[in-house]
Amino acid sequence: MPGLVDELKALPGRCVLDGELVADEDDRLGDVFSVAGAIAAGKCHLLSVMAFDLLVCEGEDLRRMPLIDRKALLNELVERANLPCLSYVPGFVDGDVLFETMDKLGLEGVVSKKTSSKYRSGRSRDWVKIKTPTWRKRNEQRWKLFN
Repeated sequence: MPGLVDELKALPGRCVLDGELVADEDDRLGDVFSVAGAIAAGKCHLLSVMAFDLLVCEGEDLRRMPLIDRKALLNELVERANLPCLSYVPGFVDGDVLFETMDKLGLEGVVSKKTSSKYRSGRSRDWVKIKTPTWRKRNEQRWKLFN
């Protein structure tokens, strides 16, 4: 993935993002398997980052700031950088609508976070990951391995 890494080096200063690596192929929604497939097929040029949090910006540790403030800074950073390999993931106010949409698209689920929360590594009461019924049904055998 040297091309992706080189592109991301264009971000100003020293930044640490929290995001998801995705493979953009044939206008379909990606998942962890499409990323692995792109890497295995030598198609790393299809990889990009969906950024949903900013932990460090220009060397400043932002983890003690509320999520809503970190996301505002992240949005500004992504817009300023204008990199094709980097997208900003906005927050959604109506979680029910988002969850229903994710389910209809067959996506894994959503992570809900309190807008006032500070960043913590690992699980916390300030964020919850919820799998969609469609994804759970489609991945029932795999899901049983982890429950």
